[in-house]
Amino acid sequence: KIEIPSQIVYFSGYSNAPQLRLLIHANADSRIDSIVVQYYSTFNRDYNDPRPTISFSYNEMNMVDTVRFPYYDVKKVFTYKAGTTQLETVEEWPIDATAETVQSGDIVIEASNFSYNEVNQPVSYFYNPSSYMVNDLRYTDPFGLGESVGIEYYKGKVNLSAQAANRSYYDTFAPVYTPINMPGLPPTFNFEEGSFVQDMINLLCFNTYLALEVKDKSGDVVSEYSYTTNEDGSLSQVFFQTVRFGNEYTDSYTMIYE
Repeated sequence: KIEIPSQIVYFSGYSNAPQLRLLIHANADSRIDSIVVQYYSTFNRDYNDPRPTISFSYNEMNMVDTVRFPYYDVKKVFTYKAGTTQLETVEEWPIDATAETVQSGDIVIEASNFSYNEVNQPVSYFYNPSSYMVNDLRYTDPFGLGESVGIEYYKGKVNLSAQAANRSYYDTFAPVYTPINMPGLPPTFNFEEGSFVQDMINLLCFNTYLALEVKDKSGDVVSEYSYTTNEDGSLSQVFFQTVRFGNEYTDSYTMIYE
């Protein structure tokens, strides 16, 4: 059973202070219901008021069908082929719209025309805002155990380059579970938050195992991650380097378990 933290704190080596924290609520079935983002004020040396709760709802197949972003007054709506876990569309709606009240002009389709391989993994989709296909979504079996993980570097966005040869990707994985992995949450949507949160979600949520490297399209390493675990084997900290004003700093994510 994967242990889910109640908080994840992003600590900035540059400011020598927290950048933000995620407050995570999971239900009795160990399914994440909500995430709250709370940014830190280096001026006040304390956390600001939390942003409105990002909430997730699930369908009968345990797939996320709605993600609500109240701070931005929008929600993401996922539609699936009947009785399956295969996506049909990813749409953005006004947050208070319902199936009965939403107007067609208010719906922004982010992705559609998904195709799947023989083991039920998405391999391509149509990126509607710019009208092109994203092809050849890639997977790997990092430990040779028949467990595939995705290697696409979504970075909280759905507008990947059309061809795999032009995309950055994760390479090398650690045999440790990511703390807020949500198997029922497709990564092919725009996660409506700042880049710091998008990076956290991309690394700690969208895959089962922790990635240790990001490589660019040429295969050069552009980001590396190291980690520690607690006595239960759960991920406790992740470390990585950032560059600010020409200087290198060590940032970290710290998991807090109750």
